[in-house]
Amino acid sequence: MARGACRMPVALPAAGSQAGRRALPRWWEGITLRITSELAQPIADRAVTILQRNVNIMDEDGVIVASGDPTRIGSFHQAAAQVIRSNRRLDIYPGDEERWVGVRPGVNLPIQVDGRTVGVVGITGPPDQVGPFGELIREMVSLALMQRRAEELERVRLMARESFLRTLLTSKGPIGERMVQDAPLYDLSPDSAYQVLLCQGPRGTDGLSRIWAESEWLAQRLQRGGIDRITFAGPWNGLGVVIATDPPRDLSAVLLEALPKGFAVAGGLIGRGLVGLRRSYETALQSFAAGRLHGNPVALSAYRLRLSRLLTTLPPSEVAEFVAGMLGGLPAADSREGRLLRETVLAYAEEGLNSTGAADRLGIHRHTLVHRLGAIAERSGTDPRCWEGLLSLYLAIQLERLFGQSVEYGLQ
Repeated sequence: MARGACRMPVALPAAGSQAGRRALPRWWEGITLRITSELAQPIADRAVTILQRNVNIMDEDGVIVASGDPTRIGSFHQAAAQVIRSNRRLDIYPGDEERWVGVRPGVNLPIQVDGRTVGVVGITGPPDQVGPFGELIREMVSLALMQRRAEELERVRLMARESFLRTLLTSKGPIGERMVQDAPLYDLSPDSAYQVLLCQGPRGTDGLSRIWAESEWLAQRLQRGGIDRITFAGPWNGLGVVIATDPPRDLSAVLLEALPKGFAVAGGLIGRGLVGLRRSYETALQSFAAGRLHGNPVALSAYRLRLSRLLTTLPPSEVAEFVAGMLGGLPAADSREGRLLRETVLAYAEEGLNSTGAADRLGIHRHTLVHRLGAIAERSGTDPRCWEGLLSLYLAIQLERLFGQSVEYGLQ
C-alpha cells in the first residue's frame, strides 16, 4: 500500500522505555506471528524445485501447512511437535520413523522469532547433508514472518494514528493528559507548528478517494515544493486532511497547485502544539464554510477570511433570530425582487456608501439605486444609507447565505 510511505515516520519505542511500556501493548497486542499456508507454500515450492527434496513447513501446533507433497498438508507431524516443545533441532535417521507419527528421515529445525518458536522446517534426506539447507529455509521463513509482522504493525499503527488524530482534532473541550502523553508516539510535538489543510474533490466523483489511496504521489509533489513533513488522514465527511509540520507559510495555494484540477482546498491558521493543531483544523473547516460568501473559490485561506469565519461560529439559533429580525420585511432571497435588493445592499456596502460606484457595479442608473435603498429602509425598518444600518443589513445577508453551509459542515 502506497499510503504508508508518505505518512509521518514514527520510530518504535524501545521495549524497556516508558514510552515502549505504554505503546507496545496497544500496537502489538493481537499481532500474532502465525505461519500460514499462504506465506509458507511459495517458500516450500521454491526450495523443492532447487533442492529436489521434499520440504515441510509446520505451524506452532505441529500441523503441516506447506509441503512439496500436497497430500501431507494438514497432517500432524509428531517430530515437529517435539521440536516446538524443546526448541531444539531434531534429526530423524532411517529406522527412527517407527518412533514418530507422520515423519520421514531428515532434519527438523525450530523457526524462532524474538525468542519464541512459531513453527518448524523439515527437509527430507540424510540429516548431515540437508541440515545446512534447512537452516537457509528456516531463515527464509523467519524473514517472511518478520516482514508480515512489520506490514501488520504498520497497518495497526496507521489505524491508531488515524483514530488519535480524529479524536484530537474533532473533540471539544480541553485536551486530556493521556492524549498529551501519547502525542509523541505519533510524532506530534508541543514545540512544532502545524497547519491543517482540507481538500474536497470534484462533486459527484471519487477523485478524493483515489488521490488519498495513492497519497505518496501527492506527497512527492509537495516535497518538491519544499514541504518535507506531511501527514495524510481521512477522508472524514468527504474532506481529505493534510497536516504540514513547521510550514514556512500558508500552504493553501501550494497544495491546490499540487492537486488535480477541480479540487478545492481550505487552509487553517498555523498554530503550535496540540492546541494549535486543533485550532488549525477548526479554522480550516470554518474557511470551507465561509467560502460560500465568496463564490466557493478553490483556494481558501483562514488568513484572508477572518470576518467570514467569525460569522460561521455564531450559534444557528441566534443567526436565525438576527436574520429574521433584519431581513424579515424583505422579499425572500430566492425571489427576483429579494435577490435584487440584497445585491443592492452588498454593492453599496462594498463601494463604501458611494452611490455612483454601487450603481455602476450593479449596471443601473443612480436614481434606481436611490429608489432601491429607500425601499429597503421602508420594508426592513433599517436604513442602509447610514453606516450602522448598512453594516447590520450586510452582515444579515452574509449570515443568510452562510447558514446552510454551516449546517452542512457541522459548525453548530
